[in-house]
Amino acid sequence: MIIRLLGFEWNLPGVVTPEQFHLHLRSLNRKQIPFGGYTRVCVAAITHGQYVGAFLTIKDQKRYATIDGSLKVTIREILEGTQMIDFNFFVLSKNSKNNAIRGLYSAYKGSTTLGKFNRFVTQQYDILKEKLIAEESKHGTRTFTEDEKANQKRQVERKYSSTIGTTQLFREEDWDAQMEQLKRLSSLRVDSTFLTNEQPWWKFSSSAINSQKLEISFSATADQPGLKAEVKQLIMSKGILRGKIKGKDEEDFDEAIDLLKTPTSYKAYDYDDIAKEEQEGIFLNYEHVQKSPFLVTMVEELEKYPELGDF
Repeated sequence: MIIRLLGFEWNLPGVVTPEQFHLHLRSLNRKQIPFGGYTRVCVAAITHGQYVGAFLTIKDQKRYATIDGSLKVTIREILEGTQMIDFNFFVLSKNSKNNAIRGLYSAYKGSTTLGKFNRFVTQQYDILKEKLIAEESKHGTRTFTEDEKANQKRQVERKYSSTIGTTQLFREEDWDAQMEQLKRLSSLRVDSTFLTNEQPWWKFSSSAINSQKLEISFSATADQPGLKAEVKQLIMSKGILRGKIKGKDEEDFDEAIDLLKTPTSYKAYDYDDIAKEEQEGIFLNYEHVQKSPFLVTMVEELEKYPELGDF
């Protein structure tokens, strides 16, 4: 089984800093949180100024199956007092721009997808937002009328009306794997200058134009395998460097993938090799998650890709 590193970007509204949000994630370290039908544990830490963490999914199954060389299948019991888990790691770049943070997320088949992890992150941002609204709506010792209290709360809620934006960063080498996450494509948005060599009908000077975007929406009844193949062919043949693909995942949640063309793919690892390194379970130690050997490896990988930190 292969563990792949996926790139992602979080876009925080300007009212919450990356430091504030990671502090909130660190406050979850000893909590078991119901999410998506499972119990989750998010363990976050800082190491050498780098934000890192693990996302654990606790499973309630009590038995598992094995097979031997004679094809005999045996059902075995989970040890009493233990539970099966899936584990995913994430590392965040030290740099941010306009409150956007990029990072790497590790995933393997059957573990929590990046899309679902991003939905967990969105849920946690909204919980943090409600706490901030409650704190800023406090009235102190001054006496307010009911109308003044209601007006103050409306102003605070407007301030925090936006939520976090989450996207996956596209790697052209991993196109097929990326597209597996989308049950249906909704739209494609790209820089139109990649699609034609003809002069546009407008006559603005090039220095006056910030971007030229073309957005194409797709029918919900379109043949998805054929559509995905056509979009892939367009992106590869035109060498499109920037854009965004939107769609729905298997659970009918909105999903967005940013196109980010770079010359090499993020690394892939063998699950058994990583599990052997982690056999002491050190990444489950709430006090020392940052010492996990694989997290150290991911931090080293993150630093190799300037597009994840300098943007």
